[in-house]
Amino acid sequence: MKKNESRNYIMIILIRILIILFFLWLFLMLLVNLLCLTGDIDRLKASEY
Repeated sequence: MKKNESRNYIMIILIRILIILFFLWLFLMLLVNLLCLTGDIDRLKASEY
């Protein structure tokens, strides 16, 4: 393996890790938003009664 090829390989791995982290972060944000929404709905229901 040439030096250049190994460098490209490392870059590809880093990019994949970044993409995975980005999707994990998006997923966490969605989960947090869903939890907040359900909490708000519960609060609205509680205030109605």
